[in-house]
Amino acid sequence: MNKTSSEDQARSGAVCSCCERFIGPIGICPYCGEAPVHNKMLSLLRRVSILLAFAGLVFLYLAARGNTFPVTDIGQITPMMNYAVVRVKGTVERHAYIARSNGQVDYLSFSLRDNSGKARVTAYGAVARTVEKERKTPQKGDYVDVTGSLRVGVDGRIKIYLRSAINLVKRSDE
Repeated sequence: MNKTSSEDQARSGAVCSCCERFIGPIGICPYCGEAPVHNKMLSLLRRVSILLAFAGLVFLYLAARGNTFPVTDIGQITPMMNYAVVRVKGTVERHAYIARSNGQVDYLSFSLRDNSGKARVTAYGAVARTVEKERKTPQKGDYVDVTGSLRVGVDGRIKIYLRSAINLVKRSDE
């Protein structure tokens, strides 16, 4: 190894200033136990970068938390949107169908209509049980706001799968 690269390593803190062995970025030499001389600016840069990374994550969390999906008209849904997460608002056409097995709700489904078309909204398992337990089961004529996973069948039928009971909201405004 040439002298200039070993001097660069020593200056950056990669080589112990006492025993002159390569130790990398660690704080104490594992060979002699001495604390190497580190570049103060590099140490400050490391601390600032961790602080900025943490601040960026906090900002990203707050931005994502306040973000809502835009409302999509059912008539604008195309097969190219298959498996997308969509938010629709509309009126429930009939009382929700609830399928039970062993006294527990297994399945919940209702038809939703807006000014441009209609879609079937379904929930399975724990989500359907939570909707019923929280008394959020939509009745005929209720105006609801639903966010869920979209499935467009080959026949053009639109189904929205509810992934959480939080994503079903009864509204009073139309």
